[in-house]
Amino acid sequence: MALRSYLPSTQFIVIVSSIALSGGLVALAQQFTNQSGPQFNSLSATLPTNAPPTGDWLQALHAIEGDKISLVSGASQSSTTQTLLGAAQSSNVTDTVARTLLIALSQAKSQGLGSDIPTQEKLIAEAAARIGRERGAPPYSQNDIIIKENSSQAMKSYGNEVVRVITRHSEANFSNTILVIGLSLETADPAKLKDLEDLQKEHRALAKDLLAVPTPSSLWPLHLKIVNNFSLMADTYDGLGLLFTDPLLGLASFELYQGLNDETARVFTSVAQQFDLNGILFNKDEPGIAWSLFLSSSKQ
Repeated sequence: MALRSYLPSTQFIVIVSSIALSGGLVALAQQFTNQSGPQFNSLSATLPTNAPPTGDWLQALHAIEGDKISLVSGASQSSTTQTLLGAAQSSNVTDTVARTLLIALSQAKSQGLGSDIPTQEKLIAEAAARIGRERGAPPYSQNDIIIKENSSQAMKSYGNEVVRVITRHSEANFSNTILVIGLSLETADPAKLKDLEDLQKEHRALAKDLLAVPTPSSLWPLHLKIVNNFSLMADTYDGLGLLFTDPLLGLASFELYQGLNDETARVFTSVAQQFDLNGILFNKDEPGIAWSLFLSSSKQ
C-alpha cells in the first residue's frame, strides 16, 4: 500500500515542516503549471485521529533495542531528525515515516550511537558535518555563471526562466525523497531505495539547467549558491541509498540534505526580496509570479 494513500496532509506537513523548500519548490512549479496530479492537501484523513499504528512497529523497535528506548522529553527540536523522532511517539498511522526512521536510528546503535536521543542527534550532526567537510569545494564558481547586465529586463527574464527550469524538474524535492525512504523502511525492502537514483538525477539535471540561466550581475552570488546547493543535494543521495547497510551515513546524509534544503529556501527568499526592492513585478500569466510565494512567507 502506497504511503500517499494514508498520509493526511496536516500530519505529514508537521513531520517535514522544517523543510521550507519542500513546499516552496513544489508550490513554485504548481503555481505556474496548475498540475492536476495527486497533492498532499487533497488527501483525506479517513482514519480516526487516535487510530493505533499499523503493524507492530513498537515491538520491532523494542526487539532492536533489547529494551524500551528512552525518549527524552524537552529535548531540542532543532532539526528534522529531532522532529521525526518526536513524531515517532505518536499513535497516529500517518506518522509511519517517522516511526520507520526511528527504527533505522535504533539500528544504528551497533555503529556506536548512544541509546538516548540527544546523543544520537549529536552523533548524526557530527557525521553530517564530517561529510560536509570531506566533500571539498563547491562544484561551481563565478566563472561558471553566465553573468549579464543588471537591468530590470534582465532581472525579470531571470526570474521567469528560473521558475521554468524548476517546473521542468519539479520531481526534485524533499517530499518525494522522504516518501521513497519511508516506503523502503516501512516494508524493510532496500531495493525500493533504488528509486532515489531517479531523484538524484533530477537534482543534478536541475543544477545543470539552472547553471545555464543568464543571471543579472547583482544576483550571481545568490544564483551560484542555489546551483551549488542543488548539486550538493544530489551528492547526498549516495549516502541516503545506504540507510540499510550504513544507517549512520544514511541518517547523516539525510541531515545534510535537510540543511541544504533549508539554506536554499532562504536563498530563494533573498532573490524574491531583490525583485521586490528593484520594483520587478510579474503578472499572473508569467512563471515569475511564483516568487511572490517566497516574498509573502518572508513577511509573515
